[in-house]
Amino acid sequence: GQITPGSSYRIRHCKTGETTKKHTSDLSPCPRNLIPFESIQGPDDSYGQVNKAVRTNKFPEASLIGYEPVQPWRVDPSMYSVTKSIDVEPFPSVAELNAELEDYIEPIESEAADESKIPSRVDTFGVFATAANQNLEEDSRPSSNAPSLSAQQSNEQESAVVNPAEPPPLHIIVANILASKDKLFFILHTVPGTDRREWRLVQLDLNTSIQEHPQCTQDGRFRVQFLISHPADKNYNAQNRRYWTEFHKSLGQYSMSQEYHLVKPTADRDSFCASNDLVPYSKWTHIHHSDVYLHGPFDFATVHGIKTRDRIATSHWQTLALLHNRYMNEPPQLQHNQSLFTFHIETPTYSVHSDPAISQEIAQYIMQVHYDMP
Repeated sequence: GQITPGSSYRIRHCKTGETTKKHTSDLSPCPRNLIPFESIQGPDDSYGQVNKAVRTNKFPEASLIGYEPVQPWRVDPSMYSVTKSIDVEPFPSVAELNAELEDYIEPIESEAADESKIPSRVDTFGVFATAANQNLEEDSRPSSNAPSLSAQQSNEQESAVVNPAEPPPLHIIVANILASKDKLFFILHTVPGTDRREWRLVQLDLNTSIQEHPQCTQDGRFRVQFLISHPADKNYNAQNRRYWTEFHKSLGQYSMSQEYHLVKPTADRDSFCASNDLVPYSKWTHIHHSDVYLHGPFDFATVHGIKTRDRIATSHWQTLALLHNRYMNEPPQLQHNQSLFTFHIETPTYSVHSDPAISQEIAQYIMQVHYDMP
């Protein structure tokens, strides 16, 4: 090659002898050593040779004939001495995994075993009841998806069932609200447009109550959000049901969709609902009135040392059951006669549901809101 003014080269083709001019940007430096290897066999290589095969001598201009033979990669024998010293624990067998899953069920050694110890069913999250007394017993470890609750152990401060009585004084309720983390209540709720009185699980929204009604701690008028049992848990006992906030799609300041939305109670739930125009079903109520108050405030259950965000302890359900003559709907049962094994499947973090009763209630609620507008 010969350098010309303007950073160009005059080059001569080594095969034809023709001379041409190329700019520096069009040239690439040639490595000192060229080792031709045959292309790796595969779909791309086969497709590229459909119409024309690759030449046997691909680089004759560089005086390279053919290809270098394949040389398999070899490992230095000294590396084997390192791997031999590593103690790798073998993966457990299927039998060992089954034994680990079912080690809380005592095996029946003979046909003459005590029938009272034979499990009649295993509940959703690993809690089982005996055929004799149907009492829930404690699972030895939490489930991977959600912890289980038992009737004999709730790991909460309230271990005894609270006897139903008149509502405590307002100042006592307010003090308990401030001390409570989750601020849950069982209240009496009149279904809009009817005289039907039902128990409902609600969560008191203290921040909204103070912002919109600063006298809430003096007159007992608070904003509460309704929680609803997840429809996938309808066959589970009360303490294993998950209660999530009932959300609806906002259709304006005084309207919402009749379908209800369930969002898993996580740290980013509020931001998700705000970005998707989801608002909780809520209302103002005098929490201390005798025709409203049933039980509370209390927190979500703590199971096996894990604080849950959607489970209610057995003692609170038992307190609600003692008040059955004050409401018309039935509380969730503490026992369910299900099959021997029932497993909880991972639930989507967000879902939309339809229920005729809820749709009718929301329609009556919207009508009542419009009727009460000034």
